[in-house]
Amino acid sequence: LACVVGCILKWSYSVFFESSASQGTLGKMMLGIKVVDNNLNRLSFVRANIRFACKFLSFILVYLGFITGFSKTKRALHDVIARTVVIKK
Repeated sequence: LACVVGCILKWSYSVFFESSASQGTLGKMMLGIKVVDNNLNRLSFVRANIRFACKFLSFILVYLGFITGFSKTKRALHDVIARTVVIKK
């Protein structure tokens, strides 16, 4: 039960903040970065959900999907699939 509650809280926190006007979680705001779509627009609630769901693929691949050095754009696997980019504000 605790795992389910934790997953729901993590999902709601990530999706709410990344699709909000702040365009990022509290940590991203502190680092001065934000998440946008490929057209540099704010993420929709649906796209933020897709980005969050795609992170599980990186977990399944033993975190290899989080390594950003494989591409010129320095995007993680979930960003490529969800068509999102993390940029500096």
